Amino acid sequence: MEGGTIVGLLPVLFGGWLVVAGGRVLRRIARLRSSAGKAEGTVVRVQRRTLTSGGHRYHAEVKWTTADGREMRQPMRMGKRQEELDGFQKGDRVLVRYDPADPSVMELEGWRDDMGPTASWIMCAFGALVCVSSLAQALLG
Repeated sequence: MEGGTIVGLLPVLFGGWLVVAGGRVLRRIARLRSSAGKAEGTVVRVQRRTLTSGGHRYHAEVKWTTADGREMRQPMRMGKRQEELDGFQKGDRVLVRYDPADPSVMELEGWRDDMGPTASWIMCAFGALVCVSSLAQALLG
């Protein structure tokens, strides 16, 4: 394999990665919207994390029980700024939506824990565009 061929495949791999990453978020959102179980949860901890830029993000950790009786405890992946924490303090009751087949796939009412469907669709479309244009350039010269 020539060095130019390998370098030419890098944009295809990058575009493919964007499609897969965006698709995973869309799949997660679809699972939560189509067959979500709901439970009342309790915020058991709010952890402060320092960003490399010097700012802080706060991550709520929530405890709830699934419909089939499994005790769950999970931190939110995406953090919030301190002024956005209203309703998410230790001891607060929150609505948890979860995938009954995999309760670790969950979200809280009022807490976005991913980039959302619009950004995910844009990511997939851009990734596909990068793949197609890179392949067309490689094939057409």
